[in-house]
Amino acid sequence: MSGKGTNSGVNFQQSTSTHFLMHMLLELSLDNIFEDDFENEKIEEIFLETTDKIDDIKVELYSGKKLYIQEPLADYKKQPVI
Repeated sequence: MSGKGTNSGVNFQQSTSTHFLMHMLLELSLDNIFEDDFENEKIEEIFLETTDKIDDIKVELYSGKKLYIQEPLADYKKQPVI
């Protein structure tokens, strides 16, 4: 598969993973993104293109929580699944 759809997915994955990577490298908690549910939660690992059902980005936190992030299909005008 190639073209605008693939390029859109790559752009989404790069920009979103970079955002999480900066939080990880600077040891910032995720509560400024997700508010109360993630107070003092910090990122341990980030995975791209996983074998999980939601496969674009997986973020593992030190607490053991996992975030699965998938770019929505271009046909759907909705926010990414988090």
